[in-house]
Amino acid sequence: PTLKPIIEEIWKHGIQVLFYAEGNWDRHLETFRELPAGSIIYHVDRGNIFLAHQILGDKFCLSGGIPNDLFHREPEEVIAYCKKVIDGVAQDGGYIMDAGAIIQNDARVDCIQALTNITREYGQY
Repeated sequence: PTLKPIIEEIWKHGIQVLFYAEGNWDRHLETFRELPAGSIIYHVDRGNIFLAHQILGDKFCLSGGIPNDLFHREPEEVIAYCKKVIDGVAQDGGYIMDAGAIIQNDARVDCIQALTNITREYGQY
């Protein structure tokens, strides 16, 4: 209940909020729809990026949604998931490709390169 008036007041001054939904905020997505269009960039950490797009994608820019555990797997898995996100979320515009959380020091460099390369190659509209 306190978040809405704070964001609305900030938005009145022409400032957009980057809301970092740390953890899983999926159960609150409908509440975020009550905010003024464009007032936030909604960053998905552990929530469902596809659900966030379905509920919020017509009102707000989304970012994140790439699970950090992918950066400890094979680059091909990163590529496949990023393509899925680009196809399901980014084609409508208003999406910023990003990891769900801060990428840690032990992430595989080849996986980070895979995310960057597939976004540059496949994410152009």
